[in-house]
Amino acid sequence: MERSREQQVAVLDALGRGVLPRQARFVAAVSRRYPKDELETPGQRETAAAAGRTSVAEEIEERWPGAPFAVRCGAAGEFPGAVPGAHPEDEVVIGVVYRMTE
Repeated sequence: MERSREQQVAVLDALGRGVLPRQARFVAAVSRRYPKDELETPGQRETAAAAGRTSVAEEIEERWPGAPFAVRCGAAGEFPGAVPGAHPEDEVVIGVVYRMTE
C-alpha cells in the first residue's frame, strides 16, 4: 500500500524520529496487526510479534531487495496513527524502509 506524505509523517512521528538515521529518507512502511482478542497470553503476544517481524522482514526483502529498514513492535497504542484501524491494544509490527541520502 502506498502511503501519502501525511501518512509517512504520521508513521515516523508515531515510531519516533530517532528510528531512522538522520541522513535517511522514508521509502515505505509495511505493517502487520494482530487483534487483541486473538492474543490471550503474553506467550501468544510474543509469538505474534516474532511472526510479525519475520513476515515484515520477508516482505521488505522481497519488495525492496537489500534495502535498509527498521522494525518496531508493540501495542498499537504505543504508535498512534501508524497502523490505521488498529485498536490501541492490538499487537502491531511496523517496518520502515529507507534509503540514505548524501
